[in-house]
Parts: sequence; C-alpha cells; structure tokens
Amino acid sequence: MSTNSGYEEDAKNLIEAYESYSFETAHCRHLHLFPSAPCSILEIGAGTGRDARALVDHGHEVWAVEPTDSFRSWAEETHPKTKLHWFDDALPDLPKVNQLGVQFDFVFSSAVWMHLDKGQRASALDAVSRLMKNGAELLISFRYGPIPEGRRMFAVNVDEFLEEAEKFGFELIERTQQAETSDVFNRSDLSWIWVCLQKSGVGYE
Repeated sequence: MSTNSGYEEDAKNLIEAYESYSFETAHCRHLHLFPSAPCSILEIGAGTGRDARALVDHGHEVWAVEPTDSFRSWAEETHPKTKLHWFDDALPDLPKVNQLGVQFDFVFSSAVWMHLDKGQRASALDAVSRLMKNGAELLISFRYGPIPEGRRMFAVNVDEFLEEAEKFGFELIERTQQAETSDVFNRSDLSWIWVCLQKSGVGYE
C-alpha cells in the first residue's frame, strides 16, 4: 500500500474540503512560524496547493511535492503560479527533488508523517535534512486519532520524532500542545501537534 493510498479514490470530496478553508484559517494557531521574508520553500504533501499558492502570494518561491495525481493536476490547472513548481514525488526519499541539487530555506509538511512506517521515518529525516540549508527551518504536523479505513497510516509520537531529529542536526524551536490545536474540519476524535525545528548541522554526518 502506497503512502497516499485512499486519497486518489476520494479526491473529488477531499479537494472540496481542503479548498473550503483558507491558508490563514487552517494555520491560524501557528502562522507566526512561517517565514515573513521571501525565501525558498519546499512543501511536502502539498495536496490541492492551497497553502503553496498562499505562500507564493506572500512572496516566496515554492517547490510543491504531491504524489496524488488528481490533487496535483487540479492545482496546476486551477491556480498556475510562476513561482510554484510541482513534483510527483514522495517521502521517504524524495528522489526527484533531490535530483534538483537545491537546498531550501524552509520546509513545510502538513499531515504526512503518519503515512510513514517506523522504518521509513529515519530515511525521511535524512532526505529532508539534506535538502535544507544550515539554519533553515522545518514546520511539521503530527496527527493523533483513529485511522480511516483504506488509508495507510501509523501511530505517531512527537517525543520519538524529536529524539530522532536531533541525530540529523535539528533543534526544537517551538511545539504546540495537542489540546490547543483542534482539527480544522471539527472532527472531534482528531487533534494535531505542530513542531518547528531548525537545522543546525551539529552532529549530522
């Protein structure tokens, strides 16, 4: 089962749901963690491009990774942007993005980490770290709640993630508390923790 299993089959409903909220509404509790000055951003799991488009509108150049064909094609056709570059790629290795030879100022990944199993997560951290400049920041979310039928998802533990991330040269900047971050679609059985890290390079080989 692929990491994006189940999304293509429900793409029409999901596109409508994702696009029903603005970038500012979806990320109201952690907007301050996004960069203010224009920079290069890699978004991993860009979905319909809602957030990538907003970041371009704020002056950034965005490389958007999305393995679900329906999301990616819809986004490219509906909201073309000259500073928005789309890639059919995925964690844990991001082979197509790695081939670019680009390092980014900021990496953003929402609702992706739970699709990776334990064996893939270290490889994913390695790939992401290698794509970041020293001093660059990573903003990532972690999903807590039941797993829907037909989806490839695994339990997450933020403390384990932070311990592993330290091995790849990441330092914690800020962490939201689970109780403070409700699900934007008002799903009472789901909550999210957001973590912002900085790549220091210390300890990374």
